[in-house]
Amino acid sequence: MLRYDKMEVYCRMLGNDVPFRYCRTGATGSMCRRIRDCWFERLDIDAYLSECFTCEELAGVFAEAPGKMERIITAAVKGGRPQG
Repeated sequence: MLRYDKMEVYCRMLGNDVPFRYCRTGATGSMCRRIRDCWFERLDIDAYLSECFTCEELAGVFAEAPGKMERIITAAVKGGRPQG
């Protein structure tokens, strides 16, 4: 799992080069959902992911994120409910 950790690639989200380890673990301990987009030209990322992670783990990482409007509505609904 650690064999690519020192390789670096430009991160479009952060705006600078980051090591593969950061993409694999992220600042919060979970894999970046854009790992495939950034690494497909440098290594066989799909083979690596299927070798090192379960289908369930990958499904959790690559699940479609809620859209902006859905997040706004969810926040409004949660904020509008009385507590207790």
